[in-house]
Amino acid sequence: MLEALVEKFAENGVLDIENPTILELPPFDKLGSKTQIRRGIFGGIEQYLQAIKELEIELYRDDLSA
Repeated sequence: MLEALVEKFAENGVLDIENPTILELPPFDKLGSKTQIRRGIFGGIEQYLQAIKELEIELYRDDLSA
């Protein structure tokens, strides 16, 4: 899941991965609805948003150290 989000980030930037409608697009749409993904994989919307925030931090940290 996070790998697919990283790919979307690489393609389109941070704004896309912050937008919850990204979960309605391939490849995420194969995993269920955005609500099902946020609840089933992340445990809820707050945990999903926290995961996105942490992912962004790591992506920028890696980008700055390259």
